[in-house]
Amino acid sequence: MKLLTLCVGRRRTQRWVSMIWGFERDGEIVRLETRFNSKTKEYVLAVVWCERLQSIETYQDVGGFSERLRALEQQLVAESWSQIDNPQIVFRRVSSVFHDDVADSDVN
Repeated sequence: MKLLTLCVGRRRTQRWVSMIWGFERDGEIVRLETRFNSKTKEYVLAVVWCERLQSIETYQDVGGFSERLRALEQQLVAESWSQIDNPQIVFRRVSSVFHDDVADSDVN
């Protein structure tokens, strides 16, 4: 599992790209979403651990963001989480991780 091989970006049409990963362990699911918030110029990591509330982390620079993703990847491996399928790429017109309903397309 290489969490960092696909990160965040932007299409020429100014639609922001969000990457969504799913992980499974013993019937529990963890969902990770990475993206760039164009309004605040921050990298965003949203994590939903099973039945818990969503946590949002923001980073001013790609170095800190990448470091956090590597640490999270190591944590998931150490805790025996398995990646479910390929990451989903979601193209959006908004800059908030909370607006899943406005996705333009969903590509596996």
